[in-house]
Amino acid sequence: MSYYGSRFGGSRLNMFPPVIKWLLGINILIFILDSFLLPKIGGSGMSILQVFGALWPVGSELYWPWQYFTYMFFHGTFTHIFFNMLMLWMFGIELEQLWGSKRFLLFYLICGVGAGILHNIVTLLMADGGPTVGASGAIMGVMIAFGFTFPDRMVFLFFFLPLRARYAVLFALGMDLYAGVLGSPDGIAHFAHLGGALIGYLLLKFGRMNIPLPNLGGGNRTSGDAQGPNAFTFNRTPRRTADPRVIDVRFRDVKETQPRQQRIPSMNFGADQARIDEILDKISVSGYQNLTDEEKAILQEASKKMR
Repeated sequence: MSYYGSRFGGSRLNMFPPVIKWLLGINILIFILDSFLLPKIGGSGMSILQVFGALWPVGSELYWPWQYFTYMFFHGTFTHIFFNMLMLWMFGIELEQLWGSKRFLLFYLICGVGAGILHNIVTLLMADGGPTVGASGAIMGVMIAFGFTFPDRMVFLFFFLPLRARYAVLFALGMDLYAGVLGSPDGIAHFAHLGGALIGYLLLKFGRMNIPLPNLGGGNRTSGDAQGPNAFTFNRTPRRTADPRVIDVRFRDVKETQPRQQRIPSMNFGADQARIDEILDKISVSGYQNLTDEEKAILQEASKKMR
């Protein structure tokens, strides 16, 4: 899948934010070491690095707890790493810029570790499974978050079929669920994908990571990424949508033309002071474009009192 459009509020989108850049670099470096520079062990086709870094089933003599973290940095083939890194880049760049690098990295790693744990639980119950590698579980969590945050963003499924993000994510989940339940012999850890998606959803809905998320239920429908009544329902924080009326403001020095004490307006708004402070705090967290019409009107009235 791929997506089209990179509008992110009024800010410029960083095509390679820090965490995405480092994740791409580390995964590619490990793939080169594992595939081309390190010798293979016996007839397994695995290097010593992958033998101890891949996620083995519980009970295997090669199973170690650290593998729930390390397995997501290994990939079996060029196609595997190429599409995983492509999905991470396409769906992750806006989320990292929206959440901040630390929160995005924490979310990514928790989804990956959780995906590995749930995958091993399923393989333990089914008494089947071999070593597992790949970042797909963590990336499925990122895709779930993208579907929640930008549900109306156009995504090109298989690079040619346009779908809104929420439907594309649901389609991907349905395919993994179908193949996982039927036990498709394609060598793909479908339950790791589903596990990453589940952990991502639980983090978004019940987590305490202070991640800003949109209000995806109800409200007036606007252009762009606004959420309609059929979008995912999620009511933790105000809706985060782009406001086309927001313009870039550039600050310039103001020459001293009158005494300072005469130019500073009163900042005491009486009974409305608490409400004004609350709105200003909201602007500092999520930007002016995410204020409601009522909050913008309150600010406008307050600005008139300052003149």
